[in-house]
Amino acid sequence: MIRARRAFSILEAIVALALFLLLVSALGAYSSLGLGQLSDRQKLIAAEISSQEALTLVSLVAKRDWSLLNTNVSSLSYDNGLWNLVTDDYEQIGDYQRSVILENICRNAQSLVVDCPDGIIDTDVYKLTVMVKWFGSRGEQNLEKVFYLTKALAI
Repeated sequence: MIRARRAFSILEAIVALALFLLLVSALGAYSSLGLGQLSDRQKLIAAEISSQEALTLVSLVAKRDWSLLNTNVSSLSYDNGLWNLVTDDYEQIGDYQRSVILENICRNAQSLVVDCPDGIIDTDVYKLTVMVKWFGSRGEQNLEKVFYLTKALAI
């Protein structure tokens, strides 16, 4: 004897559809979160590249003329085919703000690096701090990199 197959009731179909939609929305939220993190990573990589670029450009200025380096600068400017250090607060590059800070390095009698009030300024070395700011999915983001420039490497 052949029995007729029982069909899904409307209630079962609604429950199955609700579970399916719940699963799809969870996957959508998860992928959206992943895309946001990917976007943040891309912006961080661009900020890293910007900081490395600033190091390269300050090094170019140092190679051109070491005496152009001083502790009053805070950004870079391109004028008449040359990069220069200027006293603007920051440099706007698309969505990013980049600033550079040059600080003196001081040494004691044993040539060890010490705080500047306690030592003698080493005129052959500068501490370069590059700061890059941008807005990401979690608000304002900052990247700070510290480099050391030496006159011997700049020549």
